[in-house]
Parts: sequence; structure tokens; C-alpha cells
Amino acid sequence: MGNSGEVDFLEYFSSNASSWTSAAHSGVGGYFPLAQQRAHLALQSIEKMAGREGADLDFGCGPGVFAAALASAGFDVVGIDFSSDMLELALANPDV
Repeated sequence: MGNSGEVDFLEYFSSNASSWTSAAHSGVGGYFPLAQQRAHLALQSIEKMAGREGADLDFGCGPGVFAAALASAGFDVVGIDFSSDMLELALANPDV
């Protein structure tokens, strides 16, 4: 990327996938301590619009928090992320 202020997102998420995921979803450092609650609220919204069956596509799935919530509710889920390291974490997620 050309500008010194720009971030190489692929490099950032790939090289920091494990530590970012741990911090973001455990609440360390003030990120997302409510990840599971956010997933539950998102699932409620999806169920209101689409019912409890069907397929869903999770763009930017990261470690699979939302994909896991959808799968546990009975949806067929495909997770997509531009970082292969994030996809590896999603595939290793026991809830997915």
C-alpha cells in the first residue's frame, strides 16, 4: 500500500490472528467482551427475517463466532475471510 498511514489488513489479521482473536473475544484490552451476546442478538434478528432454517454466508467470519451461533441454530453456514489464518481459527473452533 502506498501511503504510510495505510494498513495492510491481510498482513495485520494474518500475523495477529491468534492474539487478536483472543483479545477481541475475551474482552482483554477492551475489545468485544460481549461477543457471544452479540452473536445471540444477531441470530435473533436473522431468525425474525429468515426463520430457523436455511443457509447463511458469514463474510469476514474471523474465528467463527457468528458462524458457530448460526450453525448451532440449524443453519448451513459458509464462512469467508480474506485471512487464511483467521479461517484456520474458525475451522479449529469446536463450536463451528
